[in-house]
Amino acid sequence: MINILKNIFYRRKVPEVSEERSERDRTVDFMSLFNCLSEGILLFDKNGSIILKNFSADKMLNMNTRGKVFEEIVSYLKLDISLEELIYIQNIGNKEFFVTRGDKYLKIQFLSFFGSEGRADRVIMAISDFSEQKLLDDRRKDFVANVSHELKTPLTSILSYSEALLDDMDDETRNKFVNVIITEANRMDRLIGDLLQLSKLSGDKFYINKRRYSFSLLIKNCIEKIKLDAENHKLTVDCYIVGELPEVMMDVDRMEQVILNILANAINYTPEKGKISVCAGKTFSQVYVKISDTGIGIPEEYVNRVFERFYRVDKARSRRQGGTGLGLAISKEIVEAHSGTITISSEFGKGTDVMIKLPIRLTENKEMLYEDC
Repeated sequence: MINILKNIFYRRKVPEVSEERSERDRTVDFMSLFNCLSEGILLFDKNGSIILKNFSADKMLNMNTRGKVFEEIVSYLKLDISLEELIYIQNIGNKEFFVTRGDKYLKIQFLSFFGSEGRADRVIMAISDFSEQKLLDDRRKDFVANVSHELKTPLTSILSYSEALLDDMDDETRNKFVNVIITEANRMDRLIGDLLQLSKLSGDKFYINKRRYSFSLLIKNCIEKIKLDAENHKLTVDCYIVGELPEVMMDVDRMEQVILNILANAINYTPEKGKISVCAGKTFSQVYVKISDTGIGIPEEYVNRVFERFYRVDKARSRRQGGTGLGLAISKEIVEAHSGTITISSEFGKGTDVMIKLPIRLTENKEMLYEDC
């Protein structure tokens, strides 16, 4: 991009399209195109004055550059570069800087123009928004760091207890050590399984096996599967079906996985004698299920992060219960693969609500079946 701009700016006109078109017409065409660029562009003369700029430049820099000179702008951005370097040092090349302005992460490039006599007479400053790339890069780094940490913790335990087994010990201690090794190995197996599933869900070749199935029957089956666990935790589970729910095109196994994961979280984070409520219904174009609990809740500042991979509000408690930190990330991928949505609202100390919505799409002309909870 910057080399193309160099070629255009140095000529100071747009390459001719038709001899019949006037210089004024070509200039208007160029300025229209120039102002449509998403990159911010400033062109300075050898004295540091701005001789050309586009609309994106001021917007990205979050400043009004009218009447400003080179030194003022680089000082505002806190860049270690001077106009003299760019004008008089011929081998300085293309200088790049990265700066943060508000919520934007910007890449700033400078390029000098050398005329026929070997002296520079203009400088281009190009501004690109690298915020999204930086966010993705930060997430990749966090993901690698989190995977390494999550695998290293059980692996350390396995190695330590395995080495200890080489020493003389009584049968009771040996059995205890072997159980720790098995528990930690199972934890690693769950983590690797979740990572593989998440990788498949995020891939281009992910396939979901959709079929017609009663949404209320799906809810009923999930509640039956967690009922004993809820009773063991001394929790009450209530279910409400609002009206008759239709069949929905969905991958039944994967949607069951999502709802069971939400219910398991509700059980794990709700104290004894608490309550879990499951309410399902439909709108004109969607079915929904809302799972509410009277548990410990999530602080407001963390609610928007719960779908991030490996993010845990209560890390120690989650690990003790065997969580991998990937359940909600997997659930979100599955629901969105069904063109649905999953949202969480919570109040710390009072409980959490999880809402799942799926579109009602039937591809067959078949009589609907209805189930009650």
